[in-house]
Amino acid sequence: MQNPIKLEEAVKRLSGGEVGAIAEYRFSKAEVMKWRDKESGKPLSAPILRHTVETAGQTIAITERVADDFDVLNYKPQFVKGQKVLVTITELTTVRGNTSGRGSLTPIA
Repeated sequence: MQNPIKLEEAVKRLSGGEVGAIAEYRFSKAEVMKWRDKESGKPLSAPILRHTVETAGQTIAITERVADDFDVLNYKPQFVKGQKVLVTITELTTVRGNTSGRGSLTPIA
């Protein structure tokens, strides 16, 4: 679980060039992402967290990569609905009005 940061720290990080946004947390779920290696054709998998947040009236789905030993079945979200979070974004796309991306969430105290 990440330690909460103050709102001033979140604004400072964004002003300093970190790509992200301050958003309201909606919900999360843990799941296993599965794919095939393009070169070998070998099936691969990795645990991920899928978060949904809302900022400026826009709903955004964020996928966060977690450690390989992460227990997907016993995941309990560390956030509560409506809580302010700093969303750090590494990739963001919009397709047919649906915005999704990769990144991570940090709670704001």
